Amino acid sequence: DRLTRLASRVSVNLEAPCGASLTQIAPDKTFGVTLAALERARAQVVANRAEEAAGRPRDRLHPGGTAGITMQFVVGATADTDATILDRVAGLYAGGGMHHSQFSAFRPIRDTPMEAVRAAPALREHRLYQADHLLRGYGFSADEVVYDERGNLPLSADPKLAWALAHPERFPVEVRTAPMEELRRVPGIGPGTARRIVAERGDDPVGLVCLGLHDEDPETGEVFGLWTATPVSGKREARSLVAIAARKAGEDGCKLLYFWAGSDNASAVGFA
Repeated sequence: DRLTRLASRVSVNLEAPCGASLTQIAPDKTFGVTLAALERARAQVVANRAEEAAGRPRDRLHPGGTAGITMQFVVGATADTDATILDRVAGLYAGGGMHHSQFSAFRPIRDTPMEAVRAAPALREHRLYQADHLLRGYGFSADEVVYDERGNLPLSADPKLAWALAHPERFPVEVRTAPMEELRRVPGIGPGTARRIVAERGDDPVGLVCLGLHDEDPETGEVFGLWTATPVSGKREARSLVAIAARKAGEDGCKLLYFWAGSDNASAVGFA
């Protein structure tokens, strides 16, 4: 508990999605004990985030894990399928306080009890990372992820494309009218591009259209659609929106904030 109070981010090595699998690869660890430690850390993280959202200044000497919890899984060392792993991941995300998951393709080591176990493909690890992004940033639920007959992610296509191929009835998508939630599901369109498309639509957008995380840096925020209509230009509205965005980004633990704004707001963006 004290370590969590002193850390900005906490990492918990679950190794496997269940106790039976963990015993095979780490007999000295107990899944229930590890999960209990994660839950204790999560309780602190969720509580600290709630207090900061209510206005309590962040204590830089005791950040309380507000950047979130990461968890790690070994892939391919046991018979656990990708579906089993992602079900566990999605279940833990649902409780809040988590940041992201990490996956490591198993590699056997000579003169160890598991030296005869076949190595897992690196592409399988990559597909799990892609599916994890769908759960965290694209609005997908665990039961929407497409698996092969063995319960694993297909190696021949990324998870988003696999979902699109399995749902032809959802396409084509009209980019001029589709909501952001629908645009994010189009292969080739990420959250950042979807936000930009939505922000560019309309004749006189006013206000803060969207605040989200930067695609490549989870500790950096992005603001899209920070525009003011002509009748209210020069009335410091854009500057106020910048302040609101900066405060919200700080509450989310962002260290940097990028702005994408209309030309009418050049002075406000410069101020930021």
